[in-house]
Formats: sequence, structure tokens, C-alpha cells
Amino acid sequence: MRKTVKKLRGIATLFYLFSLSFILLTSINVSASESATLTTDSPVETSSQIDIIDSDRPLTETEITNLINELEESKPKPLTRATGVAVSYYIIRSGNTTNCELRASYKATGPVSNLWWDKVTVQSPSILNRVTYQSFPKVLRGTGSKKSNNVNIGYLSIPKNIKSTYIKTSGTQTHSNKDGWGSLVNFNGSAKIN
Repeated sequence: MRKTVKKLRGIATLFYLFSLSFILLTSINVSASESATLTTDSPVETSSQIDIIDSDRPLTETEITNLINELEESKPKPLTRATGVAVSYYIIRSGNTTNCELRASYKATGPVSNLWWDKVTVQSPSILNRVTYQSFPKVLRGTGSKKSNNVNIGYLSIPKNIKSTYIKTSGTQTHSNKDGWGSLVNFNGSAKIN
């Protein structure tokens, strides 16, 4: 009888620890308004942020650009140094469908001609059973040598019932007309669709 009680207590303790761990892991979340920033003495300063825009209808390219520009205007400007670059990521759902578009928007203190990612991955937010919706390997986008712009990274399908995603980037770089190629902070974070 005592062995049975000990076993049951051991199982109950393990269950409690597993449940507590699961609750803690699933409650970790980075708000879409938070950003990752790294400031160093190197010539390139970076900042990254994810914003998800959920639309009740498909948006035109002009509407997407205007919406991103409006959101970007409300954000703090990059610090003046050599070439400072702030990158934000947007997931835009096309109406009430699974069709989504991943875009990157940047603001820089000097003209930027290209953005590069070794890989950009969009996944479900679950830490335990993360599902990859889409990976975009070796992404190079021309930006028109502008101080600010937004570019399409790619299209993907996210189920309609999913309200948040986890995005991670690797090998993020920018080419500024003044400083050449420079590494940016890679983004790894979640964002909710509001």
C-alpha cells in the first residue's frame, strides 16, 4: 500500500511539474510592439519588429504601402550614426482567407540599396509543437537606394483560425550606399494578429 501511495505521489509530482512547465512555456510571448535592438560601435545600428495586419478584405499594393507607411510614421526614428537601419516585419492576411504576405519595412539614416536574409521562417507560436508555415531561403530584395521602403519577402498560407505566428530570421544584412554590406540583428519573436 505504501509503495502504491509513493508511486502515485511521484506521478502526481511529475504531472504537476510538467503542467507548470507547459503553462510557463506557452505564456511566454513578445508583444508585436516590442522590438529587438542592438547598439554597438560598429557602423550599422539595427532594430527589428514584427507587426501583423489583419484585413477583412484583400488589399491593393498601394493600400499596403500606405498602411505600412502610416504605421512606420508612428515609430521612433533610428539614431543618427554611420548608417542606422530599423527593420520591421509585417504579415498581411488577404481578406478572410489563408493567403498571407510577409513584408519587411525599413528606415535608415542613409540610402539602402539591398536587404538580404539567409533564411526567414514563419511558424506557429507553440513552443512544443511548432509547425512551419513557410521558409524563405536566400532572400535578396532591391530597395531602390532609398532611406525607407518596404519589400515583399514572400507569400504563405496561414490557417484562418491562427491568430499569432513566430518569425525567425538568420543572416540578415543590408547594403547601404555609404557603408557597403553590414549585418543586422536577426529577429526571433512572436506576434499576435489583433
